[in-house]
Amino acid sequence: MKKILLIMFFCIVQIFAFEELTVDNFDTKIKNQNVIVEFYASW
Repeated sequence: MKKILLIMFFCIVQIFAFEELTVDNFDTKIKNQNVIVEFYASW
C-alpha cells in the first residue's frame, strides 16, 4: 500500500511541475516530450 501511495504522489508532483521556458531553452525542453505550454502576456 505504501508503494502505491508513493507512486501516486510522484505522478501527481510531476503533473504539476512547472518550468519557465525561455528562447534559449525552449527547443531542448520540449524535444521528444509531451508538454503543455501556456503563453501569456502581462498587458
